[in-house]
Amino acid sequence: MSGAGKVTLIGIRKAESVRRSKREEIEISGHKFSGNFDQFSEHKEKMVTCVGGKDKILVSPIIHWTDRDVWQFLNGNSIEHCSLYDEGYKRIGCILCPMSNYKQKLKDYQRFPHVKRKWIQTIQKLIDAEYVNHNFTDAEFGFYWWISDKGFDQYYADEVLQQKIEFNV
Repeated sequence: MSGAGKVTLIGIRKAESVRRSKREEIEISGHKFSGNFDQFSEHKEKMVTCVGGKDKILVSPIIHWTDRDVWQFLNGNSIEHCSLYDEGYKRIGCILCPMSNYKQKLKDYQRFPHVKRKWIQTIQKLIDAEYVNHNFTDAEFGFYWWISDKGFDQYYADEVLQQKIEFNV
């Protein structure tokens, strides 16, 4: 494991997601210990042993910070930030992230239209390698289905209905 035997500081916060809200200030990979700095002293011996082994200690010093805390820190210390936050982005990291909802994917698609081509190429490679479980051979159809956040059957039914409406069938 990368970072085994090391202490790693990470900048995650509970306020970022439901999944992250369950994280602790101090975690050891493999979840042999999860706690906060107040509990550190009573587990110090065990933690030192873990660091000497294959585990990795993750420390999240800003785990309890709110969005407001982050912005107060950045602005209070004149630290520059990515301009995407000024455009309404709450989190940045990947464009058209599979974990994003439809609204965010649509925003990404409109803001970064050049990325659509890359995703369509990737979907085509998946189709060609027969990694796609659905019966479509058109990568563009696959792209629009993927960003829709709908199940395949629902998306397909909606598309067939839309075509019937457009062609007055």
